[in-house]
Amino acid sequence: MPPICLTHLKRLTDDTGLIQHAYYGMPRRSEGYSADDNARGLMLMARRFTAAPDDQLVDLATIYLSFLSDAQNERGHFRNFMNYDRRWSDTPSSEDCQGRCLWALAEVMASGLPENLGTPAGELLIRGLGQFEVIYAPRATAFFLLAAESLPDAACREAVDRLALAAAERLFAMFNAVANSDWVWFEHYMTYANARLPHAMFAAARLFRRADFLDAGRRSLDFLIRQTARDGRLHPIGNRGWYPRGGTKAEFDQQPIEAMATVEAALAAHRATGDRRYADTAALAGRWFTGGNCLGVEVADAARGSCHDGLGPEGVNQNEGAESTLAYLISRQALEDSPLSS
Repeated sequence: MPPICLTHLKRLTDDTGLIQHAYYGMPRRSEGYSADDNARGLMLMARRFTAAPDDQLVDLATIYLSFLSDAQNERGHFRNFMNYDRRWSDTPSSEDCQGRCLWALAEVMASGLPENLGTPAGELLIRGLGQFEVIYAPRATAFFLLAAESLPDAACREAVDRLALAAAERLFAMFNAVANSDWVWFEHYMTYANARLPHAMFAAARLFRRADFLDAGRRSLDFLIRQTARDGRLHPIGNRGWYPRGGTKAEFDQQPIEAMATVEAALAAHRATGDRRYADTAALAGRWFTGGNCLGVEVADAARGSCHDGLGPEGVNQNEGAESTLAYLISRQALEDSPLSS
């Protein structure tokens, strides 16, 4: 594989932030920006800079962090959607957005990025913590646990750990309320970013040294792998119907964020257990981008650092938006950062 390339990501970025959608390979300015994507971009910059410091990464991180700073209101809540004219949309932001933003901020604080980015990231994170007294959505809860795991020792550690333990207990309770021998999952359906739920249980197990959290992470990830990995390929659950318990699993449209989440969850499982099959799963999920999928087509373009917006029965979606591109780049970075790549 060629080195990680940020050419397309830079094309989607202007001095306001990361434009969320694309028309083929061009920024679709009319659809504006999202805090979700700027958080993902910020997370990638934190990881890239830690692996290979570069001033261009600092420049991009500054743009994405500035966007999140403007997105946060006085209550610590992050607005998600900004129009291209720099006016915030009145579309409500999701609880998932809140967790994703805090996770990105925690990664900045833990990274090698300059202090003049780490300090404001910490202030934004502290201001946003209070929301997690009342946020219960499973994926938002998972993102917050991943933020807590990423966070370095800091003045807010005690408050974060208190909220994180409550979040872990909630997610664990969801798992115990639903899971049985036939359906080893947190909900009565599988939808999007599925692997983030077991991933969060591995994070909770590491934070609190809880064997029951580790067992829940392992059992749920094993179940997800059984549903989505076969014939040496990843078959992510599609968004044309998802996968309701007792129902039919949707084959299409497959989304890049599913492959990314599986890569990172499997790597976390390998770190927690030492079980080599999880490393193999991470590699398998990474190959989904490069042709290791049910259609045998390349979803990502490594030479430009871009990724198509999903895989349908007719082939790839030709648009290359920010979420998909970052899913590919974050997956590449995670696999490169893994000791298994050396």
